[in-house]
Amino acid sequence: MPPEAVRSETAGIAHDIAIEGWGERGWTTVRRLCRWAADNGMKGLSCPPPPELPPRPG
Repeated sequence: MPPEAVRSETAGIAHDIAIEGWGERGWTTVRRLCRWAADNGMKGLSCPPPPELPPRPG
């Protein structure tokens, strides 16, 4: 954690948000790779479902 995140509440919150985003992007990649492997014939996988997309306007 950078020193600014310890000294400043705002910087600490920004750091937490950045770390959370990094984790979410990582798990999204893992899910995508799992589905890719399953689609290409790898057996024995239990992949999480893809995320639901928000409804399209109109």
